[in-house]
Amino acid sequence: LSIDMYVRSVALRALTVSEKNRFTILDIYWSNVKAYIGMMNIKVAIFTGV
Repeated sequence: LSIDMYVRSVALRALTVSEKNRFTILDIYWSNVKAYIGMMNIKVAIFTGV
């Protein structure tokens, strides 16, 4: 295993990990947004008596 290949594999691994983290953060953010929208819908339903 040459240094060049090692550096490349480490860089690739770091890239894939950051991609996964980015998607995880997006998933968490999206689930929070959906939960917030759900809460707002419940409040609107309560206030309007639907």
